[in-house]
Amino acid sequence: EDDGDRLKGLGDIDFAATIGAKATYRWEALELYAEVDQTVGGSESLIGKFGAEYTATVTDRFFVSAGISATVANEEHMQSYFGVTAAQSAASGLRAFKPQASLKRVDFSVSATYMATENWLMRGEVGMGALLGDAADSPIVERELQPSFMAIVGYKF
Repeated sequence: EDDGDRLKGLGDIDFAATIGAKATYRWEALELYAEVDQTVGGSESLIGKFGAEYTATVTDRFFVSAGISATVANEEHMQSYFGVTAAQSAASGLRAFKPQASLKRVDFSVSATYMATENWLMRGEVGMGALLGDAADSPIVERELQPSFMAIVGYKF
């Protein structure tokens, strides 16, 4: 609840560990994937994500990609991150809200990767996420559209 004024009175989510798995299928420049993550402790979240990413080779060192994904979450995750109990409502002033398991968000991103050497790379990515359903309807949420930007310098082993 110390992460933002809007969260005052909602309490904190306990520390947890996450275990997960991801499966991918690649067909030429298209990658399809599905992943699942289970949180042990804390929110006891079960989250599934599925998506696709297309990567085009511009030169032997420069690649551009576009991806789309969707995330679904169980009721425990939705309640922990988007729900407001009666006690939390009294402490925070937000209306009580009990979300259900559902499609939580969709994301779209574009990126560019440049291999400076065989091992060093630079990557830039911009994206837009949109909360959906109960996640978007939560009184905790200020903005349903969530832009993102990443700049990475990496070393490939």
